[in-house]
Amino acid sequence: VDVVASDAEIPAASGYPALIEARGFRSIEEVQPSRHRLALELHPGVAESAYFAGFSETTRQLVRQAEKAGLRVIRWDAGVRAGGPAETSFGDGFEVPGSQGTPADAFERLYGLLEAAAARRHFGLGSRAGFIDWSLAGLAAGLIILLEVWTADGDLAGAASFYRHGGRLTYSHSGDLADLRRTYPGVARLLLWRAIQIAVREGMVEMDLAGVDVRGARIEPARGDPMRGLYDFKRSFGATWVELTGNHERVARPWRYGLGRVTGRLPGRRR
Repeated sequence: VDVVASDAEIPAASGYPALIEARGFRSIEEVQPSRHRLALELHPGVAESAYFAGFSETTRQLVRQAEKAGLRVIRWDAGVRAGGPAETSFGDGFEVPGSQGTPADAFERLYGLLEAAAARRHFGLGSRAGFIDWSLAGLAAGLIILLEVWTADGDLAGAASFYRHGGRLTYSHSGDLADLRRTYPGVARLLLWRAIQIAVREGMVEMDLAGVDVRGARIEPARGDPMRGLYDFKRSFGATWVELTGNHERVARPWRYGLGRVTGRLPGRRR
């Protein structure tokens, strides 16, 4: 073995970083966009209304505004998890897919929203085929949930996907129609509120709203930082900053490891 990596999502407060660093591991850059995360801790027996009351006033108002505007939340969810919802009944706040087509159609639409966002914000995006193939596999396994927001007129306003894992629900990909933001400013907040409702109803211990830190700034964003807006958005749901251990590696054979990194970048090299 040339190198051993540790990318466990363990809170730094646990003491795990010092434990592995004492054994020769060193901190390295992340593979995923963020190292840390914002999370809403959930507790069995606590009503949904209690979490809603913990949102900021603006977030509560925008969610109510979206509901009053007649926005519909379509839930794509295999519901195979033990004790989870049946495939044809998800409870208040959700509708089952009808005229929206197949799951593949739904993930095509989400990819289209992500593609538009990538063009606006200048970030890279994987292939459409790979994204849809992976998403359909996750949906079939009951690990991925896709929520879509549709207007009363039958227009798609936004969508978001979430992962079930480790007793928590994790916010993954999302996008909305930029042209409809003024008419329906509460789309993103409605999507996250519905996801929190799912997590509460399934007895999860955490709603993971994912990270906001970026390469070169693995810290809680301060006022004026480019990521502060996204940070404030997630904080408005009552989420708190969770500092994680982050990616580490222990190099056992430096010369072989260095050689492997060089040859791995050569043209035609398969990984």
